[in-house]
Amino acid sequence: MDVTGTYVFISDRYIQPAINKMEKLSLLKDEEWTEESEQFAVWCNQAVEEIQTKADDAATKMGPNMEERVNHLHESALAAVCAH
Repeated sequence: MDVTGTYVFISDRYIQPAINKMEKLSLLKDEEWTEESEQFAVWCNQAVEEIQTKADDAATKMGPNMEERVNHLHESALAAVCAH
C-alpha cells in the first residue's frame, strides 16, 4: 500500500470512527460518561498501536518503491540526454 492508500485506510478505519465516537460521547448522560469514556480510551490506545504498525509498514515499503522511481527517472534523463 502506498502513502495515499495508507492515509485513506487510516482515515476510514480510525479517524472517522474516532470522530463519531467523540460525538457520541458528547451526547451521553453523566451516568454513562465514565464507562463509555474509558472504553473510548481503550479503543484509542489500540487504534494508535494499529496506526503506528500501518505507518511503519508503509514507510518500509516506500523505500524500495522510491528507489525504483528514482532509478526510472535517472534512466529517462540519461536517455533524453543521449537522444540529443
